[in-house]
Amino acid sequence: MATKYTDAQIRKLFPTYFDAAATATRIDEDIIREILKMYSSKEGGSSYIANKLGFNPSVITRLLQQAKQKKILKEVKPGEFTETSQRKWTPENPRKIY
Repeated sequence: MATKYTDAQIRKLFPTYFDAAATATRIDEDIIREILKMYSSKEGGSSYIANKLGFNPSVITRLLQQAKQKKILKEVKPGEFTETSQRKWTPENPRKIY
């Protein structure tokens, strides 16, 4: 699982987030573990994770792409996410058509 990496392993896998030029992103090892955990548990995609953690979605997308390229994560189809799945219309929650 992606959350079992040590701090040193995470720094080696994602070096661009820990050099001197990356101080503006404020991503550390624990946040990377949280991002990988949320994605691998199919909680949500990059936009959902970015909104929940307060980051720019492009930063999260880039991190997830690097993790997929290094075979840390498997690709999750958008319909498989639990929190961002499509809405189900019911009589109590009708679809509004204008």
